[in-house]
Amino acid sequence: MDFKNYLIEASYGAEDIPKNFFIVFDLDTMKDNLAKYTVPGLKGISGNNEIEFLFLGVGRDAILIMNGQKVINENKLSRIMYNNPHYLVSNNLSALMRMWDKRRICDVYANLFDYMAHEIKLTPDKKWSKLYYGIERHGAINIARKWGKHKVKNIYDLSKYIKSEIDNNFSKETGDDYSELTSKDYLFMIVKALTKISDIYGNEAEWLIKDKTFKIPKGSEIQLLIEEPRLVAKDYKKYIINKEKFAIRYAEESLTNKSDPMLIDDFLKEKLVTLDCPDSINVSCMIQGSSLIRYGKTLMIKNQLKKLGYKVKLLDY
Repeated sequence: MDFKNYLIEASYGAEDIPKNFFIVFDLDTMKDNLAKYTVPGLKGISGNNEIEFLFLGVGRDAILIMNGQKVINENKLSRIMYNNPHYLVSNNLSALMRMWDKRRICDVYANLFDYMAHEIKLTPDKKWSKLYYGIERHGAINIARKWGKHKVKNIYDLSKYIKSEIDNNFSKETGDDYSELTSKDYLFMIVKALTKISDIYGNEAEWLIKDKTFKIPKGSEIQLLIEEPRLVAKDYKKYIINKEKFAIRYAEESLTNKSDPMLIDDFLKEKLVTLDCPDSINVSCMIQGSSLIRYGKTLMIKNQLKKLGYKVKLLDY
């Protein structure tokens, strides 16, 4: 194997394996997968624990924390080498496609050429001036979104392909001749663009999944975002000693009878009486029903996950 291929294929060594891998996800869409300890079609996972602060929140209410070595033992992975330009564009730009979560290769080219256009703008080399003005008039993204018919093998192939698109197609739109720029010139700009991309995305520390189905190691931890119900009455704790148990029972009732969470239904009154809460308490001022149901449902899922063998931790909003 020559050195260039080694850079592409040997994406990690033992020293690169993180202590833990992380997946941030929406709990509702992952419940069945968690029960089976498998995730079909998963494209990538992160080796950076800061992913929690980057992505946990809107639309994603849970994070899966897995032992790094166990993940490696049970799955085939490839570490995205953000600082290796050869790797980033090998196999028809597959690493960039994953990083940017794109489905169409033309959108990957659009992003890449947009970064290249920024570097072209900054270069003091006058031979790029004509192309820069053409990019300014037509827009880098619009220009490159027409590309992708050729499957590039490596960075050298990519530089030749971009030159051919500029010389043979873009020049027809502008009426200008860009043949002065060589494939080595484009290679230089590609590397500069990839360096900037590496600086921006490198902290994601993403690893690509090569298997069709990702296997979750046993004993993994799941952290759930949870919002405790809004409490208004001062006597809440006095009358409801086991808050979690109460919330779960209320959530179970709402699922069974599909009751309106904003109504003070007979169930809520009944359970308060069961917990020795005087009838004089104004229930509507005590708990916001919809918040209580969300809280209870999350606690139900927590208990189900623990039965499946996961370690579960709750993260309050």
